Amino acid sequence: MFSSSYGVYFFHSNNPAVTVITHPTISLVKYFGVRDESLRLPTRSSFALSLMNLFTKTTVSFNHGENKDKILIENYEDEAGIEMVMAFIQQFRKLYQIQKYFNVKSKNNFPTASGLASSGSGFAALSIALAELCQLNLSRKELAALARLGSGSATRSIYGGMVFWHSGEDAKGKDCFAETIFPADHWPELRMIVIVISEQPKSLSTRNAGKMIVKSPAYQGWVDAAEKRINSLIAAIQDKEIELVGSIMEQDCLEMHHCLKQVGISYHTEESNQVMTIIRGLREEKIDCYFTSDAGPQIKVLCLEHQVDLIINRIKEDFPNIRCLVSNIGNDPIVKKSLINNSNECEPDPFSAKL
Repeated sequence: MFSSSYGVYFFHSNNPAVTVITHPTISLVKYFGVRDESLRLPTRSSFALSLMNLFTKTTVSFNHGENKDKILIENYEDEAGIEMVMAFIQQFRKLYQIQKYFNVKSKNNFPTASGLASSGSGFAALSIALAELCQLNLSRKELAALARLGSGSATRSIYGGMVFWHSGEDAKGKDCFAETIFPADHWPELRMIVIVISEQPKSLSTRNAGKMIVKSPAYQGWVDAAEKRINSLIAAIQDKEIELVGSIMEQDCLEMHHCLKQVGISYHTEESNQVMTIIRGLREEKIDCYFTSDAGPQIKVLCLEHQVDLIINRIKEDFPNIRCLVSNIGNDPIVKKSLINNSNECEPDPFSAKL
């Protein structure tokens, strides 16, 4: 089902480990808010790009020595976040009647919990790794439904390319699913530049903000616009019309942040606003570049490959020390199975890509 370009090996042993690489997805038409808290069913459909050069690497093995799970997320010590992971694993055990405990080690090569969809790639990687380790033989659709219980956007990170997450209407989520509309190589020149305004975790989680945004007077209108926007977006991507894709993306972003402001939430900093102003200025110079942002201060810029250096150089004129992460469109998750010598340790990292 998933890419195995690093090799797939399964050892019939008490000490197997599964390592999974997934990519965060950045929405062009956004998901924010749920209609069912426990099932994480979204209020609106969304459409997102998987980012190849940003990834989560998660390794899961059995913890044979103790009747508890051990969780280690590199450079992340938020207790509430760790508790969410532990609660998800407990839910996994209950759903599939698993009697095992697990060691989980995970890391991102991009800032965690800062508005870059790390929870999506994280729970997608964890879901795949748990299912593979326990040999559940879940379909991709079943994996997406499982991952959604941890993070809504994890539904999309089960897939590669350009992904449409259908919100559905069924109360139990039977018609809520994701699918790849365009593969990663559909538009080879397309790039997203992630402007890292802050490396620090955000103070208000997406989940908590999602409970508040639904109270915005403008929220329902924003929700209702999603399907038509996604249809227009798909047509524009099919024809590779960067101007139309960018304008749809920006409009959806700005309307979402307007809804957030109506309920007293602002993720943008002064630097975020300055970067958006720079992008608008570049467009006046006939440079095709467009911004979006999510539940965090980071600004993402959609553009074409030949304009990346020009855009970054202009931003660094005002922010010389800012970090800019450039990515093309990401592929499917990668799964690697291996044998470890100690069930409480995870294998050495076989993935050395860095930004």
